[in-house]
Amino acid sequence: MVITILNAKSEIDVIIPACIPHDSAIQAAKTAVREAALHDIKLTAVDEDGESVFDAEFEMLIQFIPHARRIASDIKDNPAAVPMFLSGSPQLADLISSAITEYFQKQIAIGQEYLAMPESKRQKMREQLFGMMFSSTAA
Repeated sequence: MVITILNAKSEIDVIIPACIPHDSAIQAAKTAVREAALHDIKLTAVDEDGESVFDAEFEMLIQFIPHARRIASDIKDNPAAVPMFLSGSPQLADLISSAITEYFQKQIAIGQEYLAMPESKRQKMREQLFGMMFSSTAA
């Protein structure tokens, strides 16, 4: 099976030929898509029929990757985290789970606050965010 990796504009980025064993080809596609996501680049991998070659679990993981740096930063800011990492504490999983939950609860609160704003304030917020986005991409 040929696997085609596409960029956000649905343009071909990489083609993994059919001569590569299926499991190796899937793994290569996962690696490419995961690495790109770590750099805020969205890629997808499809088969000859245009269907995703990834399972639902991997698709979900890719959606979380853009948030990983912020979550990791929150964990690093926790003074209890370093000893847990160094010791391989079994409580580390709880710490990570808690950091993920707190991060997304904050995101929900921000979204609710935005939706509660009058339209005039939302418009001003959009203008400010767009201004920041375009000035950072132009640099």
